[in-house]
Amino acid sequence: MKAIWNLIRHEIVLALHNKLIFLCLLFSAMLVPIMNLFDFFNVEQEMKIIKDFTFSIVSLMGILLSVFYPIHSIKEDIERKFIYNVLSKPISRAVYILGKYIGSCVIVSLVCMINFIILYVIILIKKFSISPSYIGASFLLLFKFYLIAAVSLTIGTLPVSYTHLTLPT
Repeated sequence: MKAIWNLIRHEIVLALHNKLIFLCLLFSAMLVPIMNLFDFFNVEQEMKIIKDFTFSIVSLMGILLSVFYPIHSIKEDIERKFIYNVLSKPISRAVYILGKYIGSCVIVSLVCMINFIILYVIILIKKFSISPSYIGASFLLLFKFYLIAAVSLTIGTLPVSYTHLTLPT
């Protein structure tokens, strides 16, 4: 368990140095001025457009992070030769993959939670109400991102020699 926790902590430290994470957060911070452009609709339409628009943006960023970040982090570990140092210790490959997966899920969760907080702040600034269904939808989106990250990590860890067996020639 301590090995998994160390791998998760290492994954979070690597994510803080990754420009993709900060680009997603910057993009979500740019949502705040964009939301003021919807003032010419009536109140109900404006609320629906703001919620749909921000859920779509969070979904797009979450899917992109869930697909590309786990593969990128393993590739980066191989390039930095960190993976050789980790696997030379008494840590199995399954523990390494589990640590990468949980670390990727934590990072995707943090980015999405920051985006959802921005969404809820915009909703509160506009003096709309937040229904419990939107909070439930937020957690279901996170669950979807976890599944996508698992599939992405599974495909990303396939050896190159096995991938040619699945592709038709």
